[in-house]
Amino acid sequence: MNKAVEERQEAQVVFEYSRAPMFRSTHADGFIGGLTPNGQVHIAFFSERPVLPKRHVFRLNPDGSLGAEVPNEKAGNESITRDMQVDVLMTVQAAEGLKNWLDQYIRNLKARAGSGETRALASAAMAPIPSEGERVAAAQ
Repeated sequence: MNKAVEERQEAQVVFEYSRAPMFRSTHADGFIGGLTPNGQVHIAFFSERPVLPKRHVFRLNPDGSLGAEVPNEKAGNESITRDMQVDVLMTVQAAEGLKNWLDQYIRNLKARAGSGETRALASAAMAPIPSEGERVAAAQ
């Protein structure tokens, strides 16, 4: 049998991607999580920012325009807000798949940095990068 016929007979699966109505992109500065009582991995991603003030007080200039801000006596006691962006629950198999996927990209980025390559990746990948004969199966 020639190669063209063999390729046509190979089993295939096609994944088509769509976005749910609530889909969104977000920035993550960090994450927090653990295990759920039913044995899933829980991870919540957050972004950090200074606490937004509840109010600002400004002096008024004689002409009615906004003047200097009146210093707040609690300004030295500021904290950082962690806005929880998204909460993800996954099976251990999905978590292992994510770990392997991240490990491969981290190794790839470190190798690029070590070789002096500084340009950014053009786009995010949709599938794992096999490295040195290793395959990563997408978790279901």
